[in-house]
Amino acid sequence: MRDLWSGLSLHRVQKNEFRCLAYSLCIQKNNSELTIAMVSTKICIDCKQEKPIVEFYKQNDHQFGVMSYCKNCFNFRCVQRWKNRKIKALEYKGFACERCGLHLKDAHFAVFEFHHLNPKQKEFDWSKLRLKSWKKITDELDKCILVCANCHRIIHAESEGFPDQPKSQ
Repeated sequence: MRDLWSGLSLHRVQKNEFRCLAYSLCIQKNNSELTIAMVSTKICIDCKQEKPIVEFYKQNDHQFGVMSYCKNCFNFRCVQRWKNRKIKALEYKGFACERCGLHLKDAHFAVFEFHHLNPKQKEFDWSKLRLKSWKKITDELDKCILVCANCHRIIHAESEGFPDQPKSQ
C-alpha cells in the first residue's frame, strides 16, 4: 500500500475530526478512520499540463478542492467569454455607432460602448452585466444606445456643459 502512495504525505484522522481539506484525496479505511493523501499537482483539462495545485483556483466541490482548469486557462476562457458576450451585445444593438455611424467591420470591438439615455435607469455597469443572464443584459441594453468611445466622450462633455471644441487654426 505504501508503494502506491509514494511521494504523497499520509495523515490519519478520526472521522469526527475530519474537515474538508483542499487538495486531498480521502480513502475510508474502516468506519472510524480516514486516510488523507495530500496531492501536490494536478493536470489541467484544457492545456493538459501537470501543474502545482497552487496554479488552480480553489473550488470546494471539485476534485482536490480546486477547479479543473489551471488559472491561466480559466482566465483565458473568461476573457473569451467576455469578448463573445460583448460582440453578441454589439450585434443586438446593430453593430454601429448611433451618432457617427462607425461600424464594427471598420473598427475593433473595444471602441464601442453602451450609453444609458437615462442614467437614473442604469441598473448595472457593463463589467458586472457580462455575468448576468442574456435576458437581463438585453433589458439593460434596451435602455442604451451604442456609441463609439469618441462619441461617448462627446455626449458626456455636452451633458456636463463643456463648450464646443474650438476650431483649429
